[in-house]
Amino acid sequence: MPLSAASLLGAAAIAACSSSTTTVSDGFVGTWQCSDTTSLSFAMPPGSPAQQESGGGTLTVVDDGGNVFTATSHTDAGVTCSLRYSVAGNSATLLSGQSCATGGLTVTYTSKTLALDANTMTGNASFSFTGTLGAGGSGGAPQPQSVSGSGSTSETCTRM
Repeated sequence: MPLSAASLLGAAAIAACSSSTTTVSDGFVGTWQCSDTTSLSFAMPPGSPAQQESGGGTLTVVDDGGNVFTATSHTDAGVTCSLRYSVAGNSATLLSGQSCATGGLTVTYTSKTLALDANTMTGNASFSFTGTLGAGGSGGAPQPQSVSGSGSTSETCTRM
């Protein structure tokens, strides 16, 4: 059962400002090039081996005002996901209750933090996932399979 971390995760995140007023999220604002490493543990189907994969993509961040920003990721696998963060200084924390639908899966974030250091941003996330993988075609193609589990991602992004 092939699974791309880029398809599963679908989102790293940062911030971009559309205002000329200085805000707390200004340091995060802009476009970033990111690479990530994702580790997955499967609860279903039973006996599925853990996976670790690398991926990447581009992140665009916009300032929502009130120390909040939205980061939209566009992964190398073609997945787009938008997540909202609260900002305090050079740190950002994912607002609770967010998920993304990616490649037949729903990824529900349990936590995600970002740290800014000049033109570099690092992040760590924990999440659960559930959904269906597999082409379901004929001629030896993999059949759709229900999956669920948990995972974590670490990422490094550079301002473009």
